[in-house]
Order: sequence, then C-alpha cells, then structure tokens
Amino acid sequence: QLVEHHLAKVRVAGSNPVVRSTRKPLNGGFRRFRGHPTRCHALGRCCPAALWDPDLMADIAPNGKVVESVWDYPRPPRLERVEWRIRVRQGGVVVVDAPWTVRILETSQAPAYYVAAEFVDQQRVRASDHRSFCEWKGVAHYCDVVVGEGESAWVPRAGWTYPEPTDAFADLAGMWAFYAQSVDECFVDDERVESNEGSFYGGWVTANVTGPFKGGPGSALW
Repeated sequence: QLVEHHLAKVRVAGSNPVVRSTRKPLNGGFRRFRGHPTRCHALGRCCPAALWDPDLMADIAPNGKVVESVWDYPRPPRLERVEWRIRVRQGGVVVVDAPWTVRILETSQAPAYYVAAEFVDQQRVRASDHRSFCEWKGVAHYCDVVVGEGESAWVPRAGWTYPEPTDAFADLAGMWAFYAQSVDECFVDDERVESNEGSFYGGWVTANVTGPFKGGPGSALW
C-alpha cells in the first residue's frame, strides 16, 4: 500500500510545539500513536498529538529524520512516498535528480528508493539484457549507466525497474532505482548514503535507519 509521509506540527496545551512523524495511508488513516487526538490546522485534518512525555517522542537522527529499524518494516513490503530529494551521480555527472521518491520498506532490508523516469537522464542509461525475479514485485529489468567514453564510464547493471510489476506494486511501474554499490554517489536530501552490503540488494543506508541489514555474509536466510 502506497503511503504518504508527513511531518505534522501539533501544539499540546501547556507545552511547546511537538513535531511528530505520521504516515498517512491513501485511505485517510494515520498510523496510531499513544496520545490525544487533535486537529492539525497546518494539514487541515485530524492527526495524533503526543502528550508531553519523553517516552512518546520519536528519536531524531542527525539527518533530521525519524529513526527507524529495518526490523520494524513489514513483509510483504510497504511502499511509502516521501518528499525527499534523491540524486545519483557518476563521474561527476548527474544521472538522477528527483524532488520526491517512493521507498520500499521490507523486513531486514535497508530501503530502496525509486524515482519516476522523468527525473532520470535517459541519455545516461542503456537497457541491459539482465533480469531478476522478486517474489513480491515481479520481473526486474536492468540498465547500465553511461557517462562518457571508455570502460570506466560504463557501469553495468547499475539500475533496475519493474515495467510490469505485480498488482500489489503497480505504483512502481516505470520507476527506477539504483545501486549505491555501483555508482559513485547517491544522496537522500543532502546526505550521502552508504551502500547495502553484498551485490544483490539495492538498499540505501542513511543515518536514521538501523540494522543489522540483510545482504552481508551469513544473512541469506534472514
């Protein structure tokens, strides 16, 4: 289910404004927090307001985002749209610059970030014959990243897409994700990400996401 991500600022009587993270499914429901309901006038709809209690406050990472554990992510995975800028660079050339992204959140794995094709420089990608299969999303098609002449300017299997994903992941159709292991630089907002261990999973590790992460030695059966 595609989920939008919001930061709602709510005021609780007798306290300072509290900034809380909420995840709003498209059907209009909010993820539940303990606390009293109130109306967030900035969003124009009801949202949960935390009591002024340190135990109810979300931990905030140095990148300004709410701390998450990959072991709290669901399986089957969940799609979540966030208004975070995504950039991919190779050899100093910008391959992707997107103002928003769809994250895939799956138990044990660092999130993969998908961007709409309109934000990918199509002159810098070449279709690959390589394919792989995901039990949730279907058949992935890959692309090489090409930023110039010569072998060093050609990065094979650097990105992937699902042209015809399963019905549950239809929102991913035509969107692209890229391996931080393969290209020079990937950014979420202004943070340069770390790559997922191993060569199969394409998750991006940021300061707000905690593991351990599937992909490294000994984790195949997680």
